[in-house]
Amino acid sequence: MWQEPRPEAGAAGTTEGAAVQRALAVLAALDADGGALPLTALARRLGCAKSTIHRTLAALVASGLVDRDGLRYAVRVRPSDGAAVTWAVHRGQLRRALSPAVGELFARLRLTTSAAVLDGGQVVYPYRIHGPDGGWTTSDETGRAPALATASGAALLAWNQPAAQQLATAAALSARQRAQLFGWLAETRQAGVAVRTDSRSGLVCLAAPVVDQQARPTAALVLRGHVRGGDLAAAVQQLRTVAESATLPAVQAG
Repeated sequence: MWQEPRPEAGAAGTTEGAAVQRALAVLAALDADGGALPLTALARRLGCAKSTIHRTLAALVASGLVDRDGLRYAVRVRPSDGAAVTWAVHRGQLRRALSPAVGELFARLRLTTSAAVLDGGQVVYPYRIHGPDGGWTTSDETGRAPALATASGAALLAWNQPAAQQLATAAALSARQRAQLFGWLAETRQAGVAVRTDSRSGLVCLAAPVVDQQARPTAALVLRGHVRGGDLAAAVQQLRTVAESATLPAVQAG
């Protein structure tokens, strides 16, 4: 089970994991803007030195997650208008296809229940029902969260090792962090469900993949709440059962 790690002292007076959070913050800022941003604007928005953001951007460009055009940077996940339209259609199809499963899980467990899909370095939540004990997180405001820091991301990356490797490289994970991440992904593949506990709020997030017609895990069902012991085991079983019975249609961009 993944528990959010506490910061540890690292080189040059920083904390271990700061590079990870910085890379995710840069991706989130670029994605939220929807266009291309210059280095100066990114550094100002994130409150970091330009030299620091420049190093992070260089790693993201090298990994293929970000494009550079002169002095401006943009997330690569939408390389053309056609791709953006296809993604929008795909997201709508996922919402329609998974709404019954989300509703069924919520009716059974009364936990905050979501559908999730991977979008570059982030997880997007096209549909969510809030439960009385699900707390409130940043993803409730933005509709998305960093893939490497969420159970939904683990459920989607566990069966997609190239994407996991790419994101780990972009985030400049240390050897220890890589071992922890890929150990978590291995546990997720074995259990069929990703589990993450937030050490501050006590919220538990569970995520199980939903496969498409080619048996590829392309979406996930996600539960969130304060669950423990027998309630947690029951939630895991219910989530696994509903996810296995859910079906996804072939993507059509028309």
